Amino acid sequence: MIVDAPLTKKQFAALQSYLKVAGGQFLHRLDTFAAVDLQKDVIPEPGAVADIRAGLQCFLYVENESDDTKLRDLIEFDDLPNRI
Repeated sequence: MIVDAPLTKKQFAALQSYLKVAGGQFLHRLDTFAAVDLQKDVIPEPGAVADIRAGLQCFLYVENESDDTKLRDLIEFDDLPNRI
């Protein structure tokens, strides 16, 4: 999910507040499904090998204003040790 337009600080704070509640509920439901329902309702076939480890990662990212400065221009070469 990506927001359609840049947010104000107030809008971003509202998004964070919403995510604390809705995101927490979602993760709780997912954890319950994986720990209880999946194990109880989806029974492995005889001889099936359980060798798949899975997880879900959720994160909120914030993009700063674009910066067109090249990495090369940010490095201070005089401070780097001499390398052969």
